[in-house]
Amino acid sequence: MTSVERFIANCGRIVLSSVIGALLVLLVIITFLDVWSRKFGHPISYAFELTQVAMGLMIYIGLPLVTARREHIVIDLIVMNCRPALQHALQTSIDAACFVMGLVWSWQLWLQAGKLAASNNIFMFSQWPIAPFVYVMSVMTLVMACVYLYLFISAFRHRSEEAGR
Repeated sequence: MTSVERFIANCGRIVLSSVIGALLVLLVIITFLDVWSRKFGHPISYAFELTQVAMGLMIYIGLPLVTARREHIVIDLIVMNCRPALQHALQTSIDAACFVMGLVWSWQLWLQAGKLAASNNIFMFSQWPIAPFVYVMSVMTLVMACVYLYLFISAFRHRSEEAGR
């Protein structure tokens, strides 16, 4: 990884982690306020919707972070007993497949957001439009796909560096 790539990765990690942290703090505050306001008979009407949006955004914003650090849940009972060359080939092919699936997933989310925007779907209590949140989810899925592409390319670059030694 070059110094420029490392700088970009660190900046992206810091920004995305900060956004996720802010959403988590927002969830804690909204939950606290909603619980206390329920005790006095005045619950926050849009607390459930805000919780849904914050949870969805936290998951989708976290996708590129988890992907870049390869922290997805993995079952490797069979693969762990294979030779390193086969493990590398399987990982590279999985990265390629995940890149393609990520592109399709992002595209489908983008189409869904367009349909939500065209039909002017809104949340029931807050009256916020749903489409902008789905657009953000689509973009973050595209970023995740780009991370898989980077992992795929860097696997070949790493192999060529090893072969050159």
